[in-house]
Amino acid sequence: MIVDPPVLHALPTARLYLLCFAYHRVHQINDNLIGAFIHLIAQYEKQAKLAADGAVQKAMTEASAHLQAAGQVLNLFIDQSIPDVLNSQEESVFPARTRALSTLVRLQLL
Repeated sequence: MIVDPPVLHALPTARLYLLCFAYHRVHQINDNLIGAFIHLIAQYEKQAKLAADGAVQKAMTEASAHLQAAGQVLNLFIDQSIPDVLNSQEESVFPARTRALSTLVRLQLL
């Protein structure tokens, strides 16, 4: 009768342990990668929210400035001191239109 050395019986067990260790490490690495990805996405969301808030604030400021300019231009058209008739000596241009365009240019809206 031939007796097998104990090393031959331990080899499959060692391979199983090695396989389990590798499987466990792969899961740990994946968990760490997913955690890092979630953290980066959260940072990107915060940065995007801050940028969006800044853009909204800037747009509101510009809209407010344009609204004031529009009010000034509208005031030129409803001002009773400006005549509503065509002036043939100024190439048939309303004086209100000339004033309105100069106001828009001065306010850098054109």
